Amino acid sequence: MMTENDYSIEARLAHAHLVIVNAKGHKVISEAIARYNYDEVRLNEGLEMYNGAYKLHHQRQSALGAQYRATEVFHKKLKACQKQYTEHLALARLALGHDPSAVQMLVLKGQRKRTIVGWMEDTRQFYTNALAEPKVIDALSRYNVSREDIEQGRTLLEELEEAAADQERKKGLAQKATKERNAALKKLEKWVAELIKICRIALGKKSQLLESLDIHVPS
Repeated sequence: MMTENDYSIEARLAHAHLVIVNAKGHKVISEAIARYNYDEVRLNEGLEMYNGAYKLHHQRQSALGAQYRATEVFHKKLKACQKQYTEHLALARLALGHDPSAVQMLVLKGQRKRTIVGWMEDTRQFYTNALAEPKVIDALSRYNVSREDIEQGRTLLEELEEAAADQERKKGLAQKATKERNAALKKLEKWVAELIKICRIALGKKSQLLESLDIHVPS
């Protein structure tokens, strides 16, 4: 998935590539700038910089795509877990709302924590304590909720926790890839900006040659 910013980055990369390749490939231009120490070796260094930035840009896109996919998985797991937990919580309140110790250990009263992490903590406490306390399973069996059903609820929570951790990992990798891409692009554009200045000096008023390098020439 490409954003508007990605298209902008690709345009900047394409501009840098055009300047370097055309400066290197046009005999008149390459000879003119060689006088200022911009020989084939130096231009190849710029091309390597471009290749590195290009590679990092596409690695960043890949990392961002992985982050988006991990987020989709997380939201699917969250929806499934919330649905199951909401049902189990309602039945537990009905079956054990009169039992102070059950109310306490299953967090039956009050609103759920607002953050995702907090909500998962409440849910984890509910399933852990429900499975550890036989009277909870006995009380829920009145409404056709078995131990296996509660174990399934806990499994959904564990899958959600794994998805949340994976989402955070992928988010961190995408941020790292973005930082590396931006640093490489900044370095490349600084190098190309100097090359453009040298081309302006070397080519003087040869507007056609400058325009072939995508260098704006005032009319």
